[in-house]
Amino acid sequence: MKFFKLVFGGLLITILVAGISFAQIEKELQEMLYPEKTDSAQAATDSLAKMPVKDFSEMVRVPGGNFIMGYDDGEFDERPVRTVFLDEYWIDKYPVTNAQYAVFLNGYVKKFPNDTAKISDFFDENISHIHRDGEQFVVDAKFSHHPVVGVTWFGAQAYAEFYLKKLPTEAQWEKAARGTDGRIFPWGNEIDSSRANYWASGDPFEPETTPVGFFNGEDYQGFQTSDAKSVYGCYDMVGNVREWVADWYQWDYYATGKKINPSGPETGEKKVVRGGGYLFHADQLRATFRYALEPDQAASFIGFRCVRRTAPVK
Repeated sequence: MKFFKLVFGGLLITILVAGISFAQIEKELQEMLYPEKTDSAQAATDSLAKMPVKDFSEMVRVPGGNFIMGYDDGEFDERPVRTVFLDEYWIDKYPVTNAQYAVFLNGYVKKFPNDTAKISDFFDENISHIHRDGEQFVVDAKFSHHPVVGVTWFGAQAYAEFYLKKLPTEAQWEKAARGTDGRIFPWGNEIDSSRANYWASGDPFEPETTPVGFFNGEDYQGFQTSDAKSVYGCYDMVGNVREWVADWYQWDYYATGKKINPSGPETGEKKVVRGGGYLFHADQLRATFRYALEPDQAASFIGFRCVRRTAPVK
């Protein structure tokens, strides 16, 4: 029996859960309230199946140089605005999907057969769309190309290391999300429900995650999206799921941290999580918003993506 805390519709609700996940509770509640969503989500899924297959492992280049980090009109831990320099790096175009994470889990078991006990530290099967089936890990079919959730920071880090990558620093994540001009969202300064999956945004998958890269300007069975990629070509940088990054959390780090390749405090109790999410209101969607969670915890609204210092090998 475990205690979980979830920010739901702007309120903090503490739920005592015994063998039932938040995702299951949310799904059953929303199916009762909005039964038409099930059909519209299936129609959108069918439409997605007809689109060209994405390369979910694709990475995009973020050139070295200065960018504007922080937001003076945000929370205290987003201040002050400062100019930060980063070396060049490459970052995943999309967050890691359930299908990709299942491949990693199966690969990890094969490569480290005597170390499989660690997998229980990587993700929480109760709130994930990935489950054990005999000796294999399999994905719930309709969530295959949705962002992986229920992964701890340790699970995200293990995935990155397995593929010779890293988790992005806060600074790397923020620059990839908003570019160099201080914009609030990857596409500009105004919220837009045709570009991101957040609470009550109206997409056909609500109240769940959307497939990665869903907001790309295409029409899905009457739901018209706008292209939501950042200036560097990254999708889902706000909305859909929040994402683990490498840094320890410190509320005043923007005021005290380095301005050249900052990598966060040396120690801490919680790891930083960036981006908005499908369970969060629009006012928590800006690219500067910071959140933190203990690294051994998992949530149904947190995923991740990875970075490299050098160009990926084709």
